[in-house]
Amino acid sequence: MRDLDYGSIPGLFIRPFRAWSLDASEIAAIAADCHPTRTARQEWWWHALPTLVAVAAIHERPPWKAIGYTQFSLAPGMIFFYDLAVSPAYQRRGVASLLMRARLRVGRAWGATHALGMTPPSNVAMRALAAKWKFLEGHLIEGHYTDQDPVEDGIPLIATEETWRMLDE
Repeated sequence: MRDLDYGSIPGLFIRPFRAWSLDASEIAAIAADCHPTRTARQEWWWHALPTLVAVAAIHERPPWKAIGYTQFSLAPGMIFFYDLAVSPAYQRRGVASLLMRARLRVGRAWGATHALGMTPPSNVAMRALAAKWKFLEGHLIEGHYTDQDPVEDGIPLIATEETWRMLDE
């Protein structure tokens, strides 16, 4: 991943996740806290998927601690968002918006002109973040989240031209 200016929040910084730089169990714990109805992902998920990139918000000073993460895949002209989660103790401090900016900037740096994600209708926080970033909501896809118990529907989130312009502000 290229070095990019992701923006900042005093006391935090954004780092690409690499197997040797963070303990995957920290990211997995945040995922479990933020997605309690989802089947837990095995540790290999955080290392093995070839197009998967995770960016974590981390305390500025040692001991390093992941407090949030985002995952996405890159394809020619496209970025697809998987997860964005912030540890409950650090929510409502701008960390999610910083992670959204980070993944959009990585996508743009790699040539993405389109961005797409999904979220369950019940994920009010993600829907609000997407609205803040001027994403449009698509039509409901029934039964999209089969790794949830119970299975949940999904709402596509589609970036707009205004989404991309916001990166320059």
